[in-house]
Amino acid sequence: MRILVVEDDTDLNRQLVTALEEAGYVVDSAADGEEGHFLGETEPYDAVVLDLGLPTLDGLSVLENWRRDGRTMPVLILTARDRWSDKVAGIDAGADDYVAKPFHMEEVLARVRALVRRAAGHASNELICGPVRLDLRAGRVTVDGNPIKLTSHEYRLLSYLLHHRGKVISRTELTEHLYDQDFDRDSNTVEVFVGRLRKKIGASGTVLESPVTTDRDAVAKAQQTGSRQWSLASRLVFVAAVWSTITLALAGVFLVSLYQSASERAFDAQLEVHIKGLIAGMLETGQNGGPETLIQSVAAPVYRGDPRFSLPLSGWYWTVRRADNPSIMFASESLLGDPLNTPPIGDMDSSAGFVSGPTGDEVRVLQQRITIGEASYVIAVGAATAGFWADIAEFSRTVTLTLCIVGIGLILAIFLQVRVGLRPLARLRSSLSAVRLGETERIDEALPREISPLAVELNALIVSNKEIVERARTHVGNLAHGLKTPLSVISNEARASQGPFADKVSEQAAIMSTQIQHHLERARRFPNYDPRCFSVCESQHLAQCPDFSM
Repeated sequence: MRILVVEDDTDLNRQLVTALEEAGYVVDSAADGEEGHFLGETEPYDAVVLDLGLPTLDGLSVLENWRRDGRTMPVLILTARDRWSDKVAGIDAGADDYVAKPFHMEEVLARVRALVRRAAGHASNELICGPVRLDLRAGRVTVDGNPIKLTSHEYRLLSYLLHHRGKVISRTELTEHLYDQDFDRDSNTVEVFVGRLRKKIGASGTVLESPVTTDRDAVAKAQQTGSRQWSLASRLVFVAAVWSTITLALAGVFLVSLYQSASERAFDAQLEVHIKGLIAGMLETGQNGGPETLIQSVAAPVYRGDPRFSLPLSGWYWTVRRADNPSIMFASESLLGDPLNTPPIGDMDSSAGFVSGPTGDEVRVLQQRITIGEASYVIAVGAATAGFWADIAEFSRTVTLTLCIVGIGLILAIFLQVRVGLRPLARLRSSLSAVRLGETERIDEALPREISPLAVELNALIVSNKEIVERARTHVGNLAHGLKTPLSVISNEARASQGPFADKVSEQAAIMSTQIQHHLERARRFPNYDPRCFSVCESQHLAQCPDFSM
């Protein structure tokens, strides 16, 4: 969290800055009203400690200007004006709290904690996010009740994220609130500390339940939950699985249909064999009795091809009738005198179909017209289809099981193919992340020729960005050098003159000179931009940072 201290007393200013920094805050300070007003207008502070008796511009005017310009950061007035009318004027001007001098430093720290906490919408000094707990008063962090150690940088980062849990926090916002105005915001220090903080929290075997994210995390989260977009691998596997399922299902239906047609033809061929046997029996009976008394000389055709025709209601039946008379002349013993409901054959020589048998079961009937002498007869042979359909059902189950096994194996093969095929993209992402974190300067991963041009373009983009940063630093240095000479002339002319106007020009020229010198130093400090230098410098700096014992 970033605090601004505006206090003209040098010793008190230094004491406040030291106490706030030891409490884990990032602190900027100003010694007069105009500088404090400028910093409050241009920097995003989480709270301000403001004195009223300031040179160049009094604190009450600074506060009124901030509120008029829409600046909403919490403000704690710290002043020697302890009359109730001064307190009312300060609160009415937009202050959130008011402390009169002399004061205890612990009281100021507690009031600053309360201002920051309430501004973020929290009622307690304990910030909780899933298993992570941060005690603002004790500066202690625990994960699942286990204390962890954080550096001052990591503590500030975690505190800010927990103060704003559930919100998307950009890298720019983190740098603005966790570092002072002299921090080089082109570096990747924030990303390095985010990675280290996550490793320390993950080392306790837990993860954050609530969304504490940076802008890159927000993109991934939106793809997973917010926009509900599928990954490329999921889409490929899903489309292939759906297509394979539909294809295998159609293939199964086609195979069962073919098997059913073949079974019907085989069934009809078997019935046709029995019809030929009946015809042979009728001709044999006719020869014994003479051609002119073919049918009248026998009680029934002599046919013993299948004993089931003799078993009562066995499901196998035959009948013989004249073509011009629906009355049954002869019938198998299995019918027990019951009729076999056969459909009219009409003018056709043969027909096949399904009818209801004597017991109500389904029977497949094959009819055939024959002519013996001058008489035409219709012979019908039928058989129950229970076994026929049972065979088809068994075949269908076998086909279904087989195709399911084939489908599962095919989907697994597709999944493995997609995973292996997309693995180079994962390696490319890891390489790009390494570049972003400063671990390497370019993408050197060996990639397939289909995506290697992408790596080439990314390397070109990295080089281009590096050149842009270097040019920007050069331009800043050139601009600063270009301003130094005219500014020196203005300063010399102002010092040679007398009066309030000359004093004001000298004062502002000194401020400008300080800022120009600051940016010149930054341009000299990083003449050759290397992303890794920031993480190395920060690592060396961390060794000197005090640890918060958690």
